[in-house]
Amino acid sequence: MKRFLLFSVLVLSVSAAQANQDRFDDEVAHLLNYIEQSDCTFIRNGTSYSAAEARAHIGRKFGHIKRRISSAEQFITYGASRSSITGTAYKVDCAGVSMESGRWLSEELEAYRKAQAGGSPPTDPQVR
Repeated sequence: MKRFLLFSVLVLSVSAAQANQDRFDDEVAHLLNYIEQSDCTFIRNGTSYSAAEARAHIGRKFGHIKRRISSAEQFITYGASRSSITGTAYKVDCAGVSMESGRWLSEELEAYRKAQAGGSPPTDPQVR
């Protein structure tokens, strides 16, 4: 009986860990697609980039940090908010409205989670 309980706890732990990993992967994939599908301009270290260029850059950064992070919030903080070299915050300009990319992505992550929980439809990738 003890072995069965231990096995059950182990299986449940592995299942929960996999569910968390799947959620993390889904959320980051959504945020990367959100960046790419936006009509926004991204400013990195004073230079403007298209949404496709920003997605490619942030995607490469994610590839380098993926094994060291475990949440979409960490992805935003360590991969999509500021330059790893200069520490300068990334900015996003959508239809003339500018804000830091970390805030923009955090707001989208919150909206995405609400939509996943059945709260509201997906959002348009523009500044709210």
